[in-house]
Amino acid sequence: ANTGQHSVFMAKYAKTVHAIEPYPPVLNTLNTLVTRNNADNVIVHAVGYSNEEGTLPFFAPPDENLGTGSFDPNFSSYNRKIGDLPLVIGDEHLASIGAKRIDLIKVDIEGYERYALQGLRETLVANRPVVVMEINPTDGGFNSSAQLDTTFPSDYEYYYLRQGVCPINSMSFDYFGYRYTYGPIVRGDYRLEPFDFVFGRQSNVVAIPLDKVEQLIH
Repeated sequence: ANTGQHSVFMAKYAKTVHAIEPYPPVLNTLNTLVTRNNADNVIVHAVGYSNEEGTLPFFAPPDENLGTGSFDPNFSSYNRKIGDLPLVIGDEHLASIGAKRIDLIKVDIEGYERYALQGLRETLVANRPVVVMEINPTDGGFNSSAQLDTTFPSDYEYYYLRQGVCPINSMSFDYFGYRYTYGPIVRGDYRLEPFDFVFGRQSNVVAIPLDKVEQLIH
């Protein structure tokens, strides 16, 4: 969940938001943001998700960018090792807290996304949620379509998450799968484009079950 920007936003639209965050300094900011916004339907869990239960060394981000902390020691040269943080298997954790219906999963965990989603395999099969994820070419990320196929159930389709057309006098460029836009007035809705299964870079990808594709795309 990091500092909770997406959690608080989704609290307006979801019955319950389960915010997963193991790093204590970020966790404190997350709890403060939830309280200040009276987001009573956001439940914070001080753990990380993985395909195995236990602890792993965490590599903390620099203070000026709290979004780059990772369990991957090679994710960023700016991160620093701080000690072990707790990891749980997502399926088992969700069962233990009585979360029976999962419609949407957001995963942005800096190179550990495949391991986290492997631990949510039963949830993906039973609920077939939409998954909004940042993917990275790391050991714990995604490096091939075969890894996507073995992680997700059958009948999922994959799309880039991109920003819409920019107005005149604004400029836009792509960098590591992101579309950055700047200018006097930046307009344009976000849109989904078919994923081209090009790996080796950081990308924002949405995984959608086939039975929900028409509803979300059209």
